[in-house]
Amino acid sequence: MRKTCCVNCATDRVRGPIVGVLIAGALTATAACASRSTPNPGPQAIPRARVEFFNDGKLLLLGVDVRAARINGPSEFLPLQVLLENRGKQTLRVERESFVLERPDGMLLPICSIQEFRRDYQRSLADTHLGAPFLDTIAGRFPEPPFHWQPMDFFPLRTEATAPRNAIDVRFGDVVHGYIYFRQPDLDPRGLRGVYKLLMKPGGAETTFVVDLMPYDLR
Repeated sequence: MRKTCCVNCATDRVRGPIVGVLIAGALTATAACASRSTPNPGPQAIPRARVEFFNDGKLLLLGVDVRAARINGPSEFLPLQVLLENRGKQTLRVERESFVLERPDGMLLPICSIQEFRRDYQRSLADTHLGAPFLDTIAGRFPEPPFHWQPMDFFPLRTEATAPRNAIDVRFGDVVHGYIYFRQPDLDPRGLRGVYKLLMKPGGAETTFVVDLMPYDLR
């Protein structure tokens, strides 16, 4: 805990209540941060070469692979491959609205619609190929069985006969994976340079899980 310096305190009787108030305030702030998200490494800990990012918590593993975004560079659509493993006993309802992307400039981006994705985006098959190494690497951690793998299918390929999902129930031991896409209205490099935050709040839950990531290597 950070030490508080009391300058020109008249008596210890005065200093005691002040320190008590400061300690109570610090504890309140800590509790507020904990309720927003699970612990996550700060931006300073992210090497520029990294393309896989994780929030590895007790209740949920949330992983993000940014290879497709890193290789293609800044563009209107930002592809992120996500992986979720439910470690808790409670089923998590993951909806399209569960995902929000916060840019370095503070802009909040909702997940794009399936209609605009299919109308305006043409690289989804290439994204799938670029994301294969991420799934191959992590598959050894979650062998099937006992884990149960299933696609998220929020943005299935056009070549597949799968209907897009709006939500998926993730039970204990489930490993769910797939691409999600965000549309960026502004590509000013000043707003793209730095650390993004993927926010994921399951339906009906109070906790927001956060992953810090760098989709682009902009210097």
